[in-house]
Amino acid sequence: MDRKQFVLLALLLVASGVAGGVVAVRYLPPTPAHAYDGGKVAKLVRAESFQVVDSTGDVRAELCVCPEGKPGLVLIDRGYKIRARFALLNDGFPGMELMDTRGRTRARLNLSADGNPTFVFQDGNGITRAVISLPDRGDANLQVQDGAGNLIWSALRGPGAVR
Repeated sequence: MDRKQFVLLALLLVASGVAGGVVAVRYLPPTPAHAYDGGKVAKLVRAESFQVVDSTGDVRAELCVCPEGKPGLVLIDRGYKIRARFALLNDGFPGMELMDTRGRTRARLNLSADGNPTFVFQDGNGITRAVISLPDRGDANLQVQDGAGNLIWSALRGPGAVR
């Protein structure tokens, strides 16, 4: 192939490439690629765990089935400590825990087997310091305990109430 044939072949290739591009754009309009599918909603998504991450990729919340087989939701701070947990407890009833910056439980809200709520406040050593309970029948109860866990005051009426 001489130089003249080579130049002619190169020009022909460029011209056919341009013509192909023009035809493709004219008759095959480009469609943008989207991760969002235009509002279609899946009827069911199944997984053992869903994680919500922040802009750096750190997990900040997780909805999962715990190793014990109980479902739960945990919220995690920037220091990788669980700060809140909502889960089914060992007895199968719902409970919520709030933790301090060291990951220690400081407040719990639980429902008993008969559906009665109990709110427990703990100090930094894990000692229960106050309890509010609300039975279906009878009066609500508020108990305050000292640092050793001994009852020092109760709003419960009846025998054994300390005031």
